[in-house]
Amino acid sequence: MSDLIQELKHKLVETLDLPDVDPEQIKDDESLFGEGLGLDSIDVLELVVMIEQEYGVKIDNKELGQKVMMSLASLAEYIESVPRAVYVTGLGVAGPTGPDLASLRQALAEGRGCFSRLPQFAAGKRGSKPLGYSAWLQADELSRTHALALSAARQALQHAEVPPDAIVLGVSTGGMPRNEEALISDPGLLNDHATGGVAWTLARASRCQGPVLTVSTACSSAAVAIKLALEMLRRGLANQVLAGGADGLCRMTHFGFDMLQLVDAEGARPLDENRAGMTVSEAGAMLFLEAMDAGAEIPSRTLAKLAGAGLSCDAYHATAPHPEGDGALSAMQAALDDAGLRPEQVDYVNMHGTGTPDNDRAEARAFLRMFAQHPPAVSSTKGVTGHPLAAAGALESVIAIDALLRQQAPANAGLITVDPALGLAPLLASKTMDLSQVMSNSFGFGGNNASLIWGKMDTPLGTPPERKAGLPRLFVRHATALTGAGFEEESLRRMLAGEDCAGCYVGEALLEGMPKRALRRVKRIGRLAMGLGQRLTAVDGELGPGQIFVGTAWGAQGETHDFLKRLFDNPERLSSPTDFVGSVHNAPAGMLALRAGARGANVTMTGGDVSFEQALYAAGLLMPDVGETRAWLMGFDEGHEILSSRLDASVAEREGALADGGGGMILQPEMEGARASIELLGLVEGEAWEALFSALPWSRFGALWLNIPAAERGLAQQQLAVLADDLPRFETRKCLGEFGSASAAACALAVACLGMDQSPSSAGPVALEGRGVLHLTLGAHVAAVAIEGLCDEERV
Repeated sequence: MSDLIQELKHKLVETLDLPDVDPEQIKDDESLFGEGLGLDSIDVLELVVMIEQEYGVKIDNKELGQKVMMSLASLAEYIESVPRAVYVTGLGVAGPTGPDLASLRQALAEGRGCFSRLPQFAAGKRGSKPLGYSAWLQADELSRTHALALSAARQALQHAEVPPDAIVLGVSTGGMPRNEEALISDPGLLNDHATGGVAWTLARASRCQGPVLTVSTACSSAAVAIKLALEMLRRGLANQVLAGGADGLCRMTHFGFDMLQLVDAEGARPLDENRAGMTVSEAGAMLFLEAMDAGAEIPSRTLAKLAGAGLSCDAYHATAPHPEGDGALSAMQAALDDAGLRPEQVDYVNMHGTGTPDNDRAEARAFLRMFAQHPPAVSSTKGVTGHPLAAAGALESVIAIDALLRQQAPANAGLITVDPALGLAPLLASKTMDLSQVMSNSFGFGGNNASLIWGKMDTPLGTPPERKAGLPRLFVRHATALTGAGFEEESLRRMLAGEDCAGCYVGEALLEGMPKRALRRVKRIGRLAMGLGQRLTAVDGELGPGQIFVGTAWGAQGETHDFLKRLFDNPERLSSPTDFVGSVHNAPAGMLALRAGARGANVTMTGGDVSFEQALYAAGLLMPDVGETRAWLMGFDEGHEILSSRLDASVAEREGALADGGGGMILQPEMEGARASIELLGLVEGEAWEALFSALPWSRFGALWLNIPAAERGLAQQQLAVLADDLPRFETRKCLGEFGSASAAACALAVACLGMDQSPSSAGPVALEGRGVLHLTLGAHVAAVAIEGLCDEERV
């Protein structure tokens, strides 16, 4: 900040024409008024104009001016607190309309549904249904999800001069298009199945070594990914981020939605009076986002601004939206607040508009409530593209940006007779009009809602809320853990005694106090989540969480296996709708939100052995910097007797019984009432781990906990060889067993160790002496988490 203060000194003297004032003699905290520099109200107005012109920062009311213009130090602090502007400098798209933006643009102009009926997706006597299939795509060596993502990413990065600092991707099917039959029939290891593997493929292709995050919140995934990317850029954690989504067609999603009676046999007809469902589709869509400091020169290739984004959760039903659109309305309002805009400043809304009766009705009600006074132009484009699930938010962001570039709002394809009950007037033909700000909505299973606002380059936008730079230190009010030994009390006792905690706990304590109806149709991973949630609820009381962040490496293996087995065993292609609903990665987070009444952001991250750390990263980005709000941070994975060893190479290598479990924490942004703090110190790929290790504050810790997945031990040994520490070491998986979110259980148990001021180690219990625990995940994906107590000055 000192450089900015020096710059402001010279600009102040130059702007106000003060020849008798030496800029170097102005003190940083010297008053600009009275006995200080003696400026008057006209001088202040001149400075306000200069600040907006030079730094792009508005000071648009008297109260704010009085607050920030007390001195040059306070003015510099305010300028640096204003989030950096975020721009789109590259985009790419691949899907059923074709391999690029030109083909998408042509299909939208023609209002043509790009649907096919494929024999492998025929549903026995019920016949085949339309699908958004990318007939042009050759994906012999890759899953269709990976291939679509790579195609879109190459387009988005074609003009990029440097690799992205980070990648944030929304995915739900992962390697499913390639592997779904093998999951049931082939006992071998499936290396390309993980949802997180799609983002890692992009990281290798683009040489990204920073954070690589995967969001899996069903049909809102890509939009949530873009929101996370926005916050990374605003907080200065990255300068360029590749963000988007991808999903390939597979039998599980097509037949799953069909069995829920959500697929239209005639093709998607959003907002039509006779609409009967969606058309399941596939796509990859990517955006290269760059942040610019205030006053920086904007690249000539810039396409649009990412003005704001909002997230919410219905906490209403596993699949159905709130009938009045409460969650959708909340997400749209949050996006407007985030962009500093009013409803009347939105010119066009690209609706989620799937074509299902309930979703269109709920979204229409939310739209009318939000834009009652000044309704913007509105349409859904899924009548052309179909619904590409996790990719929808990115695909429709590309459509929204293209609308801004061409100043043309797209038509509501597939619509014949507008449903009068909706009260909308959707565009029946594309319309040339003045577009400055456009909104794109994406909603998914579990009540996950996301709304994005894109702005034209030459349009001044509002001022978003202030964000602190970097990832914050978050405070832990309570922590709980579940291992094969049970909850944290018994797990901690065994750890300190050097005993094994591995296994799959099935004791009565897992679901103690849970009503039986709440557990109906809930299988293993849901029970792990609900058990941990019940423990947090007992402490959190009536306040409960505003937001929920979950990390899971593999999601619902039980539901996935059971659905696919019945599907392939049944020639009529019938299976369990319940298993399909429960199979999405964010299903447990939706259950937790419904039970706890959590209506804020509900984010599930799925990044293999660093899934919990990715969830912690998301919490740091999305939790407010101050206030009484609380969030739940959780991580869990189940042990499945068939799928675990086929999906997870570390489970396949480990001898002995299956293991599972997880951990949960109540987080808050301020320390009052907290027991400990948790801070993500790094999350990196490739060779970036060496720089991370050298930057770690080793002196703050009394023990080093190592999360070394069995399949990563060779690389981990190379990494361990360069660690320059002499801390007592404890290998957590040797005690907890092999499961993807073992780090969630370990970090929760580390909180308990702080209270006892001792830690397990390879040589037995050691005293922490008031210092913290460093939890380090090693291997191809490296993460460092600090779990620390509160010093005497911080304790309540």
